[in-house]
Amino acid sequence: MSTKSAPIDRPATSAAPLRIAHVIRDGGGTGPVELTVATKLRDRGHRVTVFGPPEVHDHATAAGFDLRILPWSPGTVRAPEDLMPRMIAAAVPWARSLAPVLRTGFDLLVSDCTAFGALMGARLGGTTSAAMMPTVYIAGPRPETAATASGLRGTWAAALTGINRARTHLGLDPVGSVTEQLLDVGKLLVLTSRAFELPEVAPPAIARYVGAQLPRTTGAPAFVPPAGSEPFVLVSLSTSDQGQAGVLDRLLRALETLPVRALVTVGPAVDPARFDTPARIRVQQFVPHDQVLPHADLVITHAGHGTVLAALGAGVPLVCVPMGRDQPAVAARVTHHGLGTAIEPTATTAAMATAIRHVLDDPSYSTAAQRFAKTVEPAGLVVDEIEAMAPSTTTR
Repeated sequence: MSTKSAPIDRPATSAAPLRIAHVIRDGGGTGPVELTVATKLRDRGHRVTVFGPPEVHDHATAAGFDLRILPWSPGTVRAPEDLMPRMIAAAVPWARSLAPVLRTGFDLLVSDCTAFGALMGARLGGTTSAAMMPTVYIAGPRPETAATASGLRGTWAAALTGINRARTHLGLDPVGSVTEQLLDVGKLLVLTSRAFELPEVAPPAIARYVGAQLPRTTGAPAFVPPAGSEPFVLVSLSTSDQGQAGVLDRLLRALETLPVRALVTVGPAVDPARFDTPARIRVQQFVPHDQVLPHADLVITHAGHGTVLAALGAGVPLVCVPMGRDQPAVAARVTHHGLGTAIEPTATTAAMATAIRHVLDDPSYSTAAQRFAKTVEPAGLVVDEIEAMAPSTTTR
């Protein structure tokens, strides 16, 4: 059985709220980013119900949503690098759980693009769907590039086999590639800036760049950087464990050799107490980046998409230390556009210090970042794109 249909894309003509099922996933900073889209839809007056795995419960609660749990299959490994196998294993149960709910209770599905079961469920239920790609465009044309950028573990062929096994089990036609599965939606919302892409990237018409969806904090105390007039550097590596403790050790030693002030946020994966630093360099578990970036002259990051786009939105240049997942693809765009530089996570302390000094001393990086900050998409564009998909007849 195939239920493919042309994408629905018509201007929103009614202020009546849409009933939207919003499916998010875990994995680093992805949950809060996708919840930002849900929050914008809710703020526009739509009725949003959030579905996702147990790991995103706290994020959903903090955003003011009651999460409807989509359980993992028994024995599922939850390491972030196992994203694709996890999503494939959950595809059939998620699709079967969601299809009848979508058919009778919702006008639209908005889902993470790798929540294959949710999107297959929309096909089964005949529900219009939009997929969120919470990073740069990673779907083809070269499958091996998309595999690397999406954190796929194992061979691309193995992923395709698993996807088609699930589709066949559900009565859906098989796809010819993982890219075809990613694009088997009414619209693909790429949650990055079009200006950030590489010039050779040419996605199909259903892919719409809607800008980075950056979570905002409220009620946090004002951030005050360490005293002094030296350049201020924000260091932020992954919030999940990527074996970054050794990289942090060398980065801190590099910062200590330079005339800079710094804040190093380590997240839950690393204990700040392991580091002994001078007063001009603070190490903390977490500080909201939107509070820190107005003070920053440089951001050093693992090239996580959210951190990079937050820095660039504030006009701050970067030193990227990509360690896996989509990070090499993000770092490649930083260097291509002259927004910063990239070094290997195995770089020596001296090499790290050289890279930091280079970006701070060369004003072209700061100029490029400040120019980029003026190109970001309007904050409400993502909601406009979703509203434009509203079915012509809905029960609202």
